[in-house]
Amino acid sequence: MFISHFIINHLNVNCCLSRLSGVSSADTSSLAIIYRPPSSSTTAFYDELSDLLTHFRDDIDADRFIACGDVNCPSSMADQDISSDLLSVLDVHGLCQFVSTGTRQDHTDTPSQSLAV
Repeated sequence: MFISHFIINHLNVNCCLSRLSGVSSADTSSLAIIYRPPSSSTTAFYDELSDLLTHFRDDIDADRFIACGDVNCPSSMADQDISSDLLSVLDVHGLCQFVSTGTRQDHTDTPSQSLAV
C-alpha cells in the first residue's frame, strides 16, 4: 500500500489530504481532514470546499472518500445546529454529514460543527 500526503491551504479552508493507493486504481481512496478557522468567511469557505470536493468526484462517486474535521459552520437557525449551506454543499457532491449536532460550545454558547462525511 502506498500513502501520499498533501497539504492544501486556501484563505478559508485548510486541508490535509491522504491518498491511499493499493495495487490497482480501484483500491485507491482519499481521506481529507478539513479545518475552517472561525474568523474566516463562511461564504468563501463553501465555495472553496465545493471546489476542493470537485477534485475528488471520482473517489466520491465510488464511495472511496472520507472527510472529517472542524469546519466551524454553526447554523443561524435556532432550531438546528448544522448550517443548511454546509449541508447543501455536501449534498451537491453526493456526501452525507454524519454529525447531526454541534460538538462543542464556544464562549457565546454557539455550537461548533465537526465534519464527518
